[in-house]
Amino acid sequence: MRKHLPFLIFALALPCLAQQRSTAPRFLQKSEVVNFIFQRHAAGKTVVFVSRDGKIYGMDSDSVISFEPEGRVVLGEFGAGIAGYGGTYQVAKDGSVSISLKGYRAKWPEMRFSNELGKMRLYAPKSGDGFVMGGRGGAVEMGGMRPFWPFFLVDGARTPQVTPVWSGGEVKMFISPQLPPDFKWGGSKASFRLNFTISPEGKASVSKANSGPFEDNDWRTPSVKVAIQAVENWSFNPPLEDGKPVARSAALDFTLSRVEDSIRWIVQDNGKTLFDNVPGYPTAD
Repeated sequence: MRKHLPFLIFALALPCLAQQRSTAPRFLQKSEVVNFIFQRHAAGKTVVFVSRDGKIYGMDSDSVISFEPEGRVVLGEFGAGIAGYGGTYQVAKDGSVSISLKGYRAKWPEMRFSNELGKMRLYAPKSGDGFVMGGRGGAVEMGGMRPFWPFFLVDGARTPQVTPVWSGGEVKMFISPQLPPDFKWGGSKASFRLNFTISPEGKASVSKANSGPFEDNDWRTPSVKVAIQAVENWSFNPPLEDGKPVARSAALDFTLSRVEDSIRWIVQDNGKTLFDNVPGYPTAD
C-alpha cells in the first residue's frame, strides 16, 4: 500500500544560483537515475527539485517535485493557492522519467536527470523551457524570470514529511500523520477532533480527542494516536497580544480514508480544508 508522504516546505525558500551552461546537458541513464535517488534516500536526504533552476519567485508559476521512496512522487504547484498532488513515477530504460498523479488535470512532461559539474537538474527535453500550466486556473510570467525548466535539486537533510499542500497560515512546519505498518482497516473512514493548546513558543499540546474517544481495541484508535504525534511535532505562529506571543486553544478535525490503494488524510478547521494529500477526489461516506 502506498502512502503519500508530503514533502519539504522549508526547501522552497532556499535560493539556488543558476550556472551558465555552454554545452548540452548529458542525461543520466536508468541505472544512474535509480542509484542517485536510492543513495539520497539512504543518506537520509530528500530528492526535491525546484522550478526555474531553483529560484522561487513566490508567484503563481512556481512548481516543486519530490521523488520519494518506493516509487512515489509529490508535485506542488503554486497558483491562487498551493495545490499538491501525490502519485508514482517510473524510469524508462533510456533514463526518461514519467509521473502519474492522482486528481491532476493535465499531463506532466517526461523528464531527464542531468548531473552538471556536481549539480543535479531536471529537464523536459520535449517541452524545452515551456511553462507547465498544470492544474492552475491561470498564471503570470514576467520579464526577467528564469525559464521554467530546468528544475534544480535543493539539498536538504530532512525526510520528505513537510508539505506545501498545507494552507493554514498558522502552521510553520507541518508533518502529516503516518499510520503504523500493522494498521488494519475496520471501516471506510475514521473521523475525530483534536483539541490542543499552542504555547507562546509555537508548540502544540493535545488535550483530548472528541468524536470518540474510541475504545482501545477500536480500529480507529491508532489513527488518533499518530495524529496526536504529528500535531505535537508541528510548529505554529502563536498569536500576539501587545506585541508578545501568548498561548491559545485550538481544535482541528481529522479524517482518514482510502482512495484506491492510497491513504488519505484531510485536516479541517470549522469545515475549511487546510490539508488534503489526495485532492480532487470526493470524500468517503
